[in-house]
Amino acid sequence: MDYSGPSKLAKKPSNIITWLDDSFFVDTFRKLNPKKRSFTWTNKTTSTRIDYIWADPKFEDKLKKSHIYQSADITDSDHNILLVEISLTDIIVTNNKGGRRAEKNTKRIIFDYENTTNEQWNKYEKHLKDLLEKQNAFNYIETHRQNKDTLNKLWDIICNCIQQASLEHIPHKKVGGTKTNLNRNYKEIEDSSKERKDLLYIRSLMRKLHKNELKGTELLKASEGIKSFNRRYGTNISQLTEDTDWHTWKCETRNWLKIVRRVIKMKDKACKEATIKRRIEERNKMITTDQRKMINNILDKTYSKINLDRIRITTDTQEETLLNSKDEVQTEAINTFSALFRSRNHKFENLPEQWKDIYEPQADINPQIYDRLSDTPTEQEWNEMLNTTNDKSALGISNISYKLIKKAGVKVNELFRQYTGLYYYLQDIPVKWKVSQLYPIPKTYDWDYNLARTRPILLIECLHKCAVKIITKRLGSILSRYEILKGPNYAGLPGESTSAPLTIINGILEDAREENKTLWIVSQDMRRRSIASE
Repeated sequence: MDYSGPSKLAKKPSNIITWLDDSFFVDTFRKLNPKKRSFTWTNKTTSTRIDYIWADPKFEDKLKKSHIYQSADITDSDHNILLVEISLTDIIVTNNKGGRRAEKNTKRIIFDYENTTNEQWNKYEKHLKDLLEKQNAFNYIETHRQNKDTLNKLWDIICNCIQQASLEHIPHKKVGGTKTNLNRNYKEIEDSSKERKDLLYIRSLMRKLHKNELKGTELLKASEGIKSFNRRYGTNISQLTEDTDWHTWKCETRNWLKIVRRVIKMKDKACKEATIKRRIEERNKMITTDQRKMINNILDKTYSKINLDRIRITTDTQEETLLNSKDEVQTEAINTFSALFRSRNHKFENLPEQWKDIYEPQADINPQIYDRLSDTPTEQEWNEMLNTTNDKSALGISNISYKLIKKAGVKVNELFRQYTGLYYYLQDIPVKWKVSQLYPIPKTYDWDYNLARTRPILLIECLHKCAVKIITKRLGSILSRYEILKGPNYAGLPGESTSAPLTIINGILEDAREENKTLWIVSQDMRRRSIASE
């Protein structure tokens, strides 16, 4: 059925087609067109269908339509175009564009600190100070006393004022929610999509004329379309009438369409050259602005990220199931990460006897050494801490960075120190600090839609991290000065070196080798722990 020509040229099906047929794969075109005779290739003497789209038998009921289109007016190939439509809407739920519209339109703000001038920073500092004074923020703790309500409301004031001042004076842009135009730097370069649509339009007229479907208003619309086509490309395609001969008109029109195909080739070439030029310019720019990205590109390092649109779980009956609906994925992610970051029930009141003494407070440690641990940070402590921060550190939900904190000015940073002191005094944090963004990042191997194979990263507010940095440094100094951590409770502290434990382990290894002793060394894989992003 799919062959036309001399019988001596007819060949047996190839081994791969025989294997596909024997394996019950579905020839999509023949399944939907059991009696239709069509070809995908011809050399004027022989015609045959040598282009196939095969589908798994499980998709047999998902096939919607299959058609062979003439490609002479679209491409220069001597093969026709085979198209098959398969509906996967009941399999891939997240393929619904309407359901994803809100996510695609979600945008975030990125500040351009590198191109921010000193004048803009000065305006930001002054505007922020004025906004906080209007809200009586500098005297807020004295006026409203030290309580949780003050802690929450003062953070709202600080957050809103910083956001308003930064958006007013710091250069920024919104990203996300829109498609990136690969040739955005070469807007004068147009692609050939318009010309291709025009070719498809003329092709549709050929098909309608062949089926005698152009009559009345349809014929008038077709004539107007041909006039517009002729004006656009300088062609002279004949107008259509009810007496137009299909074969003659088709042959004449195909000669004119060669002009459009030449335009398509020229535009495609220009787009390709523009893309190459843009890539070269980006690579040259990386040499001075982003050496890490340049090296990763040269070494062909892959950048992997996790798109949480589906999750693989194991049911109670030990069966694996793939969740792909938005609600199911969100519910499973919440349950998994909630269990991971849940409050630990240590059950200290029910400890075995051999562990009670270990968990008892050490009698040789004077509790008074911790008396100054929760004092309000001094100006020197605060400045030293800010000097150790990384301006490129990940941001919390408020989008307030270390850079915005540093450039806020002396008086505003004094307010930050007072607020940190209130945080220490109450031994609590604002409610909004307890809400953070969690990003699952991949490990060195494929996560395979299994959340257990990811590393969850929590994005904490930068001001929160500032307070923790100071308390951590104070605690480290106390532990080091009074030698609190010793014996089995020893741990490395800031300013210390790993050379001593490495030397000890090396000596143990050498002794075991020389004396032919059995040696067991137990280590913990730190990649298994949960990480709060710094």
